[in-house]
Amino acid sequence: MAIKPLEINSKRLNLMKSVTGADYNAKTVLTNSAWEYVELWLRRQSGERARDALFFWQQSHNFFDASECLPIESRPLTSYYCCLNAAKALLAINGPAEINFDNIAHGISSDRRQWSNNNISNAEVVFNGSGVLFELSKYFNEEAVKKTYTIYDLLYNTPCVHRAFSITFGCAELFIPIRDIGFIIDSDAKKGWVQFQVDGRYANGNSLRYAPSRFEKVAFNNDGRYLMRCKKRFDWDIHNPDKKGRLEKLSKYHGSVRKDLLQIPG
Repeated sequence: MAIKPLEINSKRLNLMKSVTGADYNAKTVLTNSAWEYVELWLRRQSGERARDALFFWQQSHNFFDASECLPIESRPLTSYYCCLNAAKALLAINGPAEINFDNIAHGISSDRRQWSNNNISNAEVVFNGSGVLFELSKYFNEEAVKKTYTIYDLLYNTPCVHRAFSITFGCAELFIPIRDIGFIIDSDAKKGWVQFQVDGRYANGNSLRYAPSRFEKVAFNNDGRYLMRCKKRFDWDIHNPDKKGRLEKLSKYHGSVRKDLLQIPG
């Protein structure tokens, strides 16, 4: 096998932050404000949908700024509306044209009468069969059905608070720290896949039992690192003149793998 990292324009490819529509031809943009960058991008777009998205994005930014000025006990409400308007901005510019934002519901509800003693294991919320959350789930190709969850389960499965949550409640960790995520190709087989290194503290059967079954250990490595890769492959033949087709396949593959590989800002 002729195994090597995948490169485009002499640059090694890593997994991108985007979940859908990863563009590996795009140039890297350095910015210290995602708010201003997205706003400038939306201003360059034309049409009513872009204007709606810009309005929702600016509202989201305003709620974010308001949250920064509030005590921590008061931040959840403004932070929620920050996320809600950001989701609306995404759906307005990229979602289905039939979404009517004038009367769309949030898509989540609860019966607070069922909550007792602030026990998050009993507190339940309902993901409804319509609304912003429902449309956002469909956009990301996630399960989009009416379903009830406990607050405990939602927090337990939220990556950015999972470590603190698992320590506080004494439950097992679900997420496995990894590094060096990149695309590897076998030029003989003309196939590629995603590969990464598992943090040494978690390279054991007890931790890896939570790893999705679509990943497997890399058997041909002997340098002491614990490497895993996705079993699913994508076609990659550099001698095929259809470069656009290759990149489309890569982007589609990226979208299928990206759901299991989550980024947590430090």
